[in-house]
Parts: sequence; C-alpha cells; structure tokens
Amino acid sequence: MALTSISPQKIIPLDLYDKKILYHLSKDYRMSRKQLAKQLRISPQRLHYKLQRLTKELIDPLILINYPALGIKMYLIFLPKLSEESKKELMKDPSVAFFMQAVGTYRYVLNVITSDIEEFCKRLLPGFHTKVIEVTKQIPDSYNPFPIGKSLESVKEDKKIKLDKKDLQILLQLSKNPDDSLIGLSKVKGIDRQTIKSRIKKMEEANIIQKFRYSMNISKLGYLIYFLKIKVTSDSREKILNEIRQDNYSGTVFVTHNGFILFYMPPSHRELFKFVEKTQASDSNARIEIIQNTEYFKISPSPTNELEKLLKEL
Repeated sequence: MALTSISPQKIIPLDLYDKKILYHLSKDYRMSRKQLAKQLRISPQRLHYKLQRLTKELIDPLILINYPALGIKMYLIFLPKLSEESKKELMKDPSVAFFMQAVGTYRYVLNVITSDIEEFCKRLLPGFHTKVIEVTKQIPDSYNPFPIGKSLESVKEDKKIKLDKKDLQILLQLSKNPDDSLIGLSKVKGIDRQTIKSRIKKMEEANIIQKFRYSMNISKLGYLIYFLKIKVTSDSREKILNEIRQDNYSGTVFVTHNGFILFYMPPSHRELFKFVEKTQASDSNARIEIIQNTEYFKISPSPTNELEKLLKEL
C-alpha cells in the first residue's frame, strides 16, 4: 500500500475527535477499536465512521520495519534532475520506500531499500548524477502536529535474533496488510493466533518491528513538507537527536555517518525557522540543508521485495 500524489491536494478539515484518533493510532495502529472508542468516549459506530473517512482521505496503515537489523541496506539518494520516464519508473519501483520531487539544490529525493544499490542505480538511474547516503539506523517518528498528549517514546535498542520461515511469512503479510487481525493472519498463513501473537511480540521486542502506525498525506492538512539534512559534530549528536525527537513537527529520522536526515512537517515556515535556530544554538558548527516538497510524492515505507528474497533463501 502507498500514498501517492502528483498534484496539489484539497485540504481536509479535522475536528478534535479526528485529531485524537490520529494521535492514538500514531502510537499503535493495531490498538483495539473498542478500547479506542472507550478512551475517546464516543460510540464504536461513530469511531468506525470517522476511521473510514480518515483512511479513505488522509492516512494509510503501515508497519515500520527495521531493515538494517535484518541485514538489508537502506539508502537515501539525492538527484539534481531526472527524466519524466525515470520519474514514472521510480514511482512504481518496489524498492522505493519514498520518492519526492522537491525545490532546492536537489530536485528529487528517494529512500531505497535494496541489497544491491549499484544494480538499482544502473537499472533506474543510468547517466544521472546521484548522491547516495547509507542509512545506519531508522528512528520511528512521534509526529504529533496538533498537539495532543505526550507523544515522545524511547528509542528501542536492536536485539539480534534469528528469524525463521514463519516469522518472515508473518512480517511479509503485515507489510502488505498492516491492519490484518490475528484471525486474518491465521487464515492467510495457516499459523495459529497465539503463535502469531507471540512472534509479533518477539519481533517488536527485538526492534525488527519498530512500530505500527500510518503514513499521512500531510499536504491535505495544509502543512508544509521539508526534508532536512543536518550535519553535526560528534559532541552534540545525542543532544540534537533528542531535540529533533521532541519537536512536534519532526518525522522519521534517518541516522547517517555524519548526522541526521529527516522529514519536517510544520503548519508554516515560522516553525522551521525556530527549529533551525534552536539546532544551530545547540551546535554552532551544525550545517542544515533544507529541501521542500512540491506535493509530487510516493510514500510506501514497507517494501516487500527484499523480505520475499529472504524468505526464498530459507
């Protein structure tokens, strides 16, 4: 499943209940709907109606997978230009977790999940000048733009575990349908519900499954979408990461060898200026490059092709 856009979006109005629903589902999309209705103090029927609307118009459920922990490489690619044909190919390629057209030094930004980046570039980007950056770690976002409640969560540490065929089957199915129930997963994979539940929990504890939440078409909120490349000194690295994660408008953080790259999605440019000033106050040597999205994008954060390769190897 993926969110895509190739033209300006119509803004969707949200009431307080919509915002509260989004907040709770950003913590855990698979939480019981009965429990959510109780927390919001609304009827299950009203919650169902609101969820249907939000899913149809604004959000798409997803599972955030820690691909590097599975031995699968993750890269960010920056390009100054592309042909129209290449744009179309990249929008539909299964290795591309996100693709966006932008304004700035780089006109295009890609997040690619692949075990062979050279083959990917030769196949889809022949003749184009590219800047390729390896992602050493992905930190799930606690994006909370409204804001409601306290959204910051601790960063889980990776635990080395060996996944077997059943684990990968479950992970692959959740990548395709993140909101599948245990009953639904059991029917598709022929594995009993308790086994599925315990294996999902095992993968969550090992930080293989980082989070169940949703991707959101930010443009439909009337918000801006920036992509920030932040180069920092080693002394300020942890401090700035903490500041990034506490900011209500910060999205997923990609850790690189010399800093961080992240989505920043505020309601106006004023919040971005404040964020930049605060970062540079924490590290006067910090270098921040700002790239703005043009509403031409694809978001599909859980590609399945590399998982399918791992499954075939077992």
